[in-house]
Amino acid sequence: MKMLKHVFTTTTNEFKRNATNIKFETEFEDILRNDDLYQNKFTMESFLYLCEGLIVRWERLHYDSVSRGMKRKEGNDEGDGNKKTRGELLLISAMGEH
Repeated sequence: MKMLKHVFTTTTNEFKRNATNIKFETEFEDILRNDDLYQNKFTMESFLYLCEGLIVRWERLHYDSVSRGMKRKEGNDEGDGNKKTRGELLLISAMGEH
């Protein structure tokens, strides 16, 4: 399980340098490190429970932004001709690449 938490940025993952994967792994490691129950006796059940909680939080952030009429960030801002609205820029800065 110690190695499983690195699945998002492992060398065999073609998206290992994706900012979203890096951010998710960082947040997940913080959650695992700060959970006393997991630190004292880590089990697959507690690992999956904590991972699921983080996934649900990210999904809620996404769907909350969609329900407020903000689009998720797509593509590359550099030279793709897409102008971001103020709401999208605030969302991106608040959520990162969630």
